[in-house]
Amino acid sequence: FTAWLFSDKTLGIHPVVCGKLLRIDRCLLDTQHLLPVLAVIYGLGFLGAVTIAQLQITVSLLTKNISGFIVSVAIYILSLFYVAVYMPGNSCMVQRTDILMEGGFSPAVLVAVDIVLIAAAIVADIVIIRRKDMLE
Repeated sequence: FTAWLFSDKTLGIHPVVCGKLLRIDRCLLDTQHLLPVLAVIYGLGFLGAVTIAQLQITVSLLTKNISGFIVSVAIYILSLFYVAVYMPGNSCMVQRTDILMEGGFSPAVLVAVDIVLIAAAIVADIVIIRRKDMLE
């Protein structure tokens, strides 16, 4: 990114690099597509991490603290092997979006799924905290 700032504002990746090394179908990293790609890379990764952290808090409130950590690690591992839109770990992997891969997930759908999961976890946290004695 720094090299792009001080260059002639063109950035591209050779198609061989895209196909063979990165295992993605297309590279939209020219000047007009750079900002949306950067927004997807940083925004989806951050939102996916917040979603998993919120789910970890919910599980930790229901059970012991270590089980929340185990669940969050399991979500990341399962997201590596199962390509499904409802797995919050998939939004952390930018290569699974339709910006970089034909047939990938739409970033808007991933954001919607993450927001629904965060909202459901927050509602569950509120219910758990109201019903549970936190000092025990």
